[in-house]
Amino acid sequence: DGPTKYQRLLRAYFPADHWSQTQPPKVIGNSDERALLVFDEFKRRPGSGQNADGSPTTFVDIERIAFLMFPTPPREGITPPPDAIILEAPQGAHLEFNEFRPEVGKIGQIIRGDFPGPIRIRSDMKDPTPNDDLLIETADLQMNTKLMYTSAPVRFRMGENIGGGNELEIRFLADEHLKPGDPGLKIAG
Repeated sequence: DGPTKYQRLLRAYFPADHWSQTQPPKVIGNSDERALLVFDEFKRRPGSGQNADGSPTTFVDIERIAFLMFPTPPREGITPPPDAIILEAPQGAHLEFNEFRPEVGKIGQIIRGDFPGPIRIRSDMKDPTPNDDLLIETADLQMNTKLMYTSAPVRFRMGENIGGGNELEIRFLADEHLKPGDPGLKIAG
């Protein structure tokens, strides 16, 4: 057995000893795979809420997780785009889904989530030199259906520009191509 399709893609963004390369990761994508949630081991437990149809939500505790956004869509057999934006949460995540049954291909929307500990967001962007590279370091992200946010200190670098402050907010674009009931992430960008 060789590397999976996703491991071949992810090797452009992670070293050979990264957990996504040492064993096949679980991957949930949006409708055009421009957003990928990549994770390893997880445990399910009952959620705190109910869906509109009365079915329970599901909490999922994930040991290690990364989230990738592709401004330039990746295509199999072609060099992966360097402008992927990668969020790494080495201490995992606690996510609540309206539906989470990956064994039958059913993944609903993430209702809310916590990413405890240090968070790193990075991208090589478009220029092959480090002149436009992005690096954001913060901690303790939270999310809901519309955004990710933290009030922790934030440090960033974009090319030669550096800065910092408190609070970070990342707004999600809705996946316009998704039909009701379609599995996968509901995030387009």
